[in-house]
Amino acid sequence: MQRINKSVIPGAAAALTFKVETRKGEVQLSGFVDNQGQIDRAIEVTRGIDGVSGVGKEMSIKKQPRSCAARDALPPGSASRF
Repeated sequence: MQRINKSVIPGAAAALTFKVETRKGEVQLSGFVDNQGQIDRAIEVTRGIDGVSGVGKEMSIKKQPRSCAARDALPPGSASRF
């Protein structure tokens, strides 16, 4: 089976933090990414590798920090949660 290389996923070097496990042709992807497009691309690339019979995913999109604008839009008194 070929190695899965994060470099085939745009922005992967800086953006992706995921683990790849394989067993008898089954590949399990798990970890955190910045957006759904990166999940879709990781699955697409993995499925295209010779010898891969299935792909499971437990990948999640990283939560983005709230911006000051989002915080300022909250009702008075709720900004203290930051």
